[in-house]
Amino acid sequence: MSHNQLKINTKSPNIDGDITVNLSDIITVNSPANGEFLQKATSDWKTNTLTLGANGLLNNLVDYHSAGSHTFDLQDCYTARKVDGEFNVVDQLSLINSTGNTYIPNSNNKWTMGFEMPASAFPSGATVLFRAVVAPRRASGTYLRVQWHIGVTTSLANSTPIGNIAYSTPDFGATAFGLYVSDGTTKQIAIRITDISGEHTIPGLTGVAVQQITAKQLA
Repeated sequence: MSHNQLKINTKSPNIDGDITVNLSDIITVNSPANGEFLQKATSDWKTNTLTLGANGLLNNLVDYHSAGSHTFDLQDCYTARKVDGEFNVVDQLSLINSTGNTYIPNSNNKWTMGFEMPASAFPSGATVLFRAVVAPRRASGTYLRVQWHIGVTTSLANSTPIGNIAYSTPDFGATAFGLYVSDGTTKQIAIRITDISGEHTIPGLTGVAVQQITAKQLA
C-alpha cells in the first residue's frame, strides 16, 4: 500500500502499516535522559536539567553598611550594595556595577544597578522569575513605584517591562514580580523606578532588613 512507503527518519511501516518508534528515532540531537528536559537552542535542540534548589539564582541579604544620602529619581535603576556578602546567592547571572549610567543615584562599583543574563547560561526559552520588595530610606508621606524591566542604561520609554508595578511607602511595600523569557541573546535586567514622590535615598542599615531581591529559574 502507498502509505507503507512513508518513513519516519529511517523507520518504515511493518506489514500492518504500524511504525514503532522511540524518542531517539524522532529527536536525534541530544535526546534527553531521565531527569532532563528538551530545550530549544539557538540553531538546534539541547538537553538541560532544572535546578530545584531552594536558593535559586539570586538572593539579597540585609545590608548593615552606611549608605550615604544619594537620592533616587524617576527612571532610576534601584541599586543595592553587593561587595560584602549582601547577595549570598549569585548563580549564572552577574551583578552589574552602578557606574557610568544616567539612571542611578550614585556611581560606585560597590553597588549593583541590575543583573546581566548571559545567553550562554540562559538560551532561548529559558525562563526566570524575579521578585523584589524594595526598602529605600525615606520620610513619612513619601511613595514610589517600581517595576522589573529589560534595559539598564536606557530610558523607561526604551526599556521593556516584564512584570507588575509595585507600590511602596514607608509603611508597606508590595511585591514586584518580573518574568524573563530569554530570546537567546544576553540581556540586562533591573528594578526601575516608574513613579516617585518625596525623597528616597539608597538603602542601608536597619531599613533594608525588610528588602528582598530574588530570582528563580522556572525552565
